[in-house]
Amino acid sequence: MVEHNAQSISVANSKLLAALSQSFAYPATGLDDTTAALRALEPEEVGAYAALLDETLEAAERFESRTAEQLAYTRLFIGSMRMEAPPYASYYLEEEHTLFGQAAVEVESIYRQFGIELDS
Repeated sequence: MVEHNAQSISVANSKLLAALSQSFAYPATGLDDTTAALRALEPEEVGAYAALLDETLEAAERFESRTAEQLAYTRLFIGSMRMEAPPYASYYLEEEHTLFGQAAVEVESIYRQFGIELDS
């Protein structure tokens, strides 16, 4: 199990993660909400992730239409026959690519440390 210190996660990092998490939602309104949230971050909230943030914003601007965004999202995270990028950490962290394995249990434990409960 990876050791995590709850005190080491700063408010700045939580703002960055909250903004980035919007990119995992279906783009019903497009990436406008995500890019607006990312652009609203202060330099100290972005910190070492400035280059990644710039790359993310540039990639978001490449979509020609809302439909193109939605098709890309569906291909990556929903799939018709196969998902290109399953949005589950345990898929990548578990050797067998299983969901809800030990990695998921550990993440839920970290969430609980911060008072975050997941809906069923």
